[in-house]
Amino acid sequence: MSRKRIIVITPRFPYPVIGGDKLRIYNICKSLSKKFDMVLVSLCDEKSQLSYTPPDDNVFNEIHKIYHPSWKSKINTALSVFSSKPLQVAYYKSLALDKKLKGIVQKDDILLPHLVRTTEYAFKFDNIVIAELTDSIAMNYSRIAKSNGSKTLKERIFAYEYKKLKKYEAYVTEKSDVVSLISSVDCEFIPTKEKDKSKFVVANNGVDFDNMPYIYEWKNRAEKVICFIGNMHTVQNLDAVRWFLDNVMPRLGHEYTFKIIGKILDKDKLLFERYDRVYVTGMVDSIEDNLHDVDVAVCPMRLGAGVQNKILEYMAYGIPSVVSNLGAEGIGNGKEEIFLKANSVDEYIHEINKIVADRAYAVDISKKARDFIELNHNWCSSLKPLLHKIQGVTK
Repeated sequence: MSRKRIIVITPRFPYPVIGGDKLRIYNICKSLSKKFDMVLVSLCDEKSQLSYTPPDDNVFNEIHKIYHPSWKSKINTALSVFSSKPLQVAYYKSLALDKKLKGIVQKDDILLPHLVRTTEYAFKFDNIVIAELTDSIAMNYSRIAKSNGSKTLKERIFAYEYKKLKKYEAYVTEKSDVVSLISSVDCEFIPTKEKDKSKFVVANNGVDFDNMPYIYEWKNRAEKVICFIGNMHTVQNLDAVRWFLDNVMPRLGHEYTFKIIGKILDKDKLLFERYDRVYVTGMVDSIEDNLHDVDVAVCPMRLGAGVQNKILEYMAYGIPSVVSNLGAEGIGNGKEEIFLKANSVDEYIHEINKIVADRAYAVDISKKARDFIELNHNWCSSLKPLLHKIQGVTK
């Protein structure tokens, strides 16, 4: 008996598998490949990606790449400013991708667009559509726009885009057969007709335990290291780090150093390094190698949506973490003591000092965090609801 095909449409080439959105769609495809033939159709914004040879991982039966340079995306965005479509969708508009899909999509294929950016391609066909939205970008943008009263140009743009995205995410839900999101918070934010609510499925992110061993050791030493992991190209992460450096670090003792791990622009690296007791690694080959000297990890997120992968990583490595209410969304039920909550400066200072001063307390939090991740955030268990939902609509 021949297997059905799922055609996955991605706005970015998912190889190499680095970063939260790539990791998620890759593991979804890897899980689906056990029961379906997988076809990848992906935009590539760099020519080097066209010649990149993915590993022999048996995930995709076919891979189709379409070059889509950033200059085209910028023109598309400029031309769509006064249209009803979100800039997110316009940025990834490609006639070449349209043509490729028309040449390969068959009537029995299942279409899986990755993120709201590629859903429009799937809706041009009468096939079953599984929309992997991951999180509500509209919710993310609304929080950014409201952060300072929408006074700056960037915040005004986010506010403008938020209104389009909220309508468009509702439209995507209506047009799709299944809508996959990372948390119930995201599902609740999207305005949905009663008949469409059953289309939602919550599939949380998982952790690659083979590459994230438990490494935490409580350190009885004078010097203390706090770390933050994240892609520093995003507004949310930049805001979190700036807030922490401006408000928390000045009130911590001089024995504390703040380490920022992740991709970052040169101008932002220079900005952060002007602060006292700050070390910026930039992109690293191994996150694990940069965590052995860390005492506490933080996630002081004030903007954003969806599950924070950085917290899952902290917990997997066993690093005790102090996180904001927003950062903790979608992880646990709020009753487990798997990380410490802090939203004010005083709360961050109290929890950080307690971890570095109390060995038994720190080790207890560390082990509970790792146990929780192993039980609840292995990719197999995390994606089970999504796989079950897809099997239900594709029988």
